[in-house]
Amino acid sequence: MRPRIITLLTDFGLHDAYAGIMKGVILSISPGSDRGALLAESHPNEAGTKYLIAPDNGVLSLLARMSPHIRTFSLNIEPLKRIMKKPFSGTFHGRDIFAPAAALCTAGDYEKIRGAKIEPVVLPEVYPEVESDSSVLSGRVIHIDHFGNCVTSIHREDLKRLDLSSPEQDYRIKTSHLTLKGIRGCYSEVKPGLPLTYFGSSGFLEIGVREESAAARFRIAIGERVRLYPG
Repeated sequence: MRPRIITLLTDFGLHDAYAGIMKGVILSISPGSDRGALLAESHPNEAGTKYLIAPDNGVLSLLARMSPHIRTFSLNIEPLKRIMKKPFSGTFHGRDIFAPAAALCTAGDYEKIRGAKIEPVVLPEVYPEVESDSSVLSGRVIHIDHFGNCVTSIHREDLKRLDLSSPEQDYRIKTSHLTLKGIRGCYSEVKPGLPLTYFGSSGFLEIGVREESAAARFRIAIGERVRLYPG
């Protein structure tokens, strides 16, 4: 039998007991599971299938954008009520809903919790817009990593939507406090302390500063408007 793996993705941090509690719930239902909650590998007979269990609040927006073939279903919580044997908490759905649902997936009981097919909530911020003259792509910063690199919603594939054929080195990228020309391939193309833009490992346009934080240097926050246009 292939290992059954559950990956726990939370903002609980390391100082409280919440993540450990979720793992305890998972192991009590599916003892062969390796760890706790959101991404579960399917039954071994469904090789390669993955199940994501998450609130329908837009948290899976990027997945919906980049993987349009993904099917989304509501969660049938009745089997979870029977398993937990107590009323659900209004503040700890990770313990009462997500953890037991993930455990049921690894135990091969996915069909018990699958509800009706639905369209998930998708946040508009993950889709850049082509402005009226068809030569400006307008996106937003959607993530800032711990290095201070600013990841935008503009994907390399989005350049095909522009009504132009400029090479990447001729584009300009503009935020509130920064304008750069050219999309670089890697950090070594600029000197330490200099800013640059580049397509990161996931294909999204990023703004960085070699050996510094771009977010701090240029006062960039999540939600900041980023425009890309020919130079």
